[in-house]
Amino acid sequence: MQKEIDEENPEYTRDDLLKSIRITLAGRLAEKEFYSDQSINTGASSDLKQATNIALSLICTYGMEEDMYMTVSPNEVLMSPFAKEYMDKVNAIIKREMELCEEQIKAGHDTIRRLADALLEKTYLRKDELIKILN
Repeated sequence: MQKEIDEENPEYTRDDLLKSIRITLAGRLAEKEFYSDQSINTGASSDLKQATNIALSLICTYGMEEDMYMTVSPNEVLMSPFAKEYMDKVNAIIKREMELCEEQIKAGHDTIRRLADALLEKTYLRKDELIKILN
């Protein structure tokens, strides 16, 4: 089960944070997979903002990015001469996680479709119904 990111108690691995980025981006990427790029709406902007904040925390707050082993406030970084370098790293992390998430969505396309169809039909699924669809 995925840990929820809680800034009050940040005891997460790098992998936990990267998974959180993928989870945050999954809805946007599912829209793209099942509809088209034209159906992506402004709701995805809050997902991108959250993914950006997690990636910034990974780099700045937790010092978990290769070649960036110091911690510094994201606000300080964004006001510094190094802002572009940090934002390029953030963008690279998000892009990589988007690609991984997109692969996972494509691989699970049929299962996701069955789940969506069942939810459209019933609105609510019990645990046993959900397990049946996912298996």
